[in-house]
Amino acid sequence: MSTRTESLTPSEFTVAELQRHVAEIDAELARLDREATRLSVAAVRDTDWNADAKLFALSGRVSALKAKREALIKQFPAAEARDRELAAHGDEVERARHMEAARQHAQEIVSLAQKIDAAVAEFKTLLRDITAAEAAARGSLRAAGASLGDAVAGREGLASKANLRMRLALEGGDNFVNSQPRDIASFASVGWAFLIEGGDDAGR
Repeated sequence: MSTRTESLTPSEFTVAELQRHVAEIDAELARLDREATRLSVAAVRDTDWNADAKLFALSGRVSALKAKREALIKQFPAAEARDRELAAHGDEVERARHMEAARQHAQEIVSLAQKIDAAVAEFKTLLRDITAAEAAARGSLRAAGASLGDAVAGREGLASKANLRMRLALEGGDNFVNSQPRDIASFASVGWAFLIEGGDDAGR
């Protein structure tokens, strides 16, 4: 399997790549040193007739490796500069990524704020409309000669109850005092059931 450095010259290596190559050379030099020791002993003891020739070849190999190692060491300053440049570029890319994320969050904040404004405006309109509807219902009942009868929760003041419901919801409360129904629709349904369920005969 090919590696990245096979297609590069030493002047293009990163610091880590240079360190790896130097470590490989050091390991090979250590192995060759052990081999040279073995061959030297063999030459003295005449146990290997080719020991001198092998030592000569080995010496050439050692010289070549040392020269290569020295050339790699000289590349470290340039490699460190390239690594710093790459790191700076990477930091800039990361910064740009975070800035883009922040921009998107800011757009979301503005969009949500607009929805809140619209919800507030709609809530105010609903309060005004339900108060007007209550007054209109009572007026129509009076015109029909009908009576609202005894006071029943939900027949008036639903806007005030809605305001309280909203305040409790915003403050984390999940119910009205005295365990009353927490949704305005329940109040309205109870208060006006005599009309909705009773039809034309309601209030007579």
